[in-house]
Amino acid sequence: MSPAPEALRVRLARFMRSSIVGILATIVDLAVFELCFRLIGLSPTLSKLVSLGLGTTTQFVGSRYFAFRAQAGRLSRQMVWFAVAEFVAFWVTMVVFHFLAKWMPGPKEIPSLLSGSIVYTLFSYPLWNWVFALRAHERASAPGRAAVAYATTSVVTTASSAAPSSSSDATPTP
Repeated sequence: MSPAPEALRVRLARFMRSSIVGILATIVDLAVFELCFRLIGLSPTLSKLVSLGLGTTTQFVGSRYFAFRAQAGRLSRQMVWFAVAEFVAFWVTMVVFHFLAKWMPGPKEIPSLLSGSIVYTLFSYPLWNWVFALRAHERASAPGRAAVAYATTSVVTTASSAAPSSSSDATPTP
């Protein structure tokens, strides 16, 4: 039997947390890009290479601990699949950036921001939902899960035991 689909509210909250992490990672990316390109004088492509690496690290840590709240998941599995997904996303971002930077007039920060946003929305976020999804055995041992399950069971048990019975002499059990 497959698990019940998540409520829209839960999915939207996760997307919003991921977006916050994405904004933070983008700030790191842009700040490092500026440092490398404007202050150090590296080429735009090399600057993007360095900034994307640091932004990606920020994204992993923020996704695992905040956006997807997946600390109960196996770190090694998450790291491997995140690295695979981001390896592909990294090169897709570089290609998108290269073409945008070549064909867009104006400051190179604009294609830098656009390339990351395009790849995040269309490629990375959908994959991260799978990367950070807790497996059945991980969900059972996740902190706070047992308390939620107990509280839910207690409410159901209390509600059902307080319901009137068909027998007139039955008394509800505490």
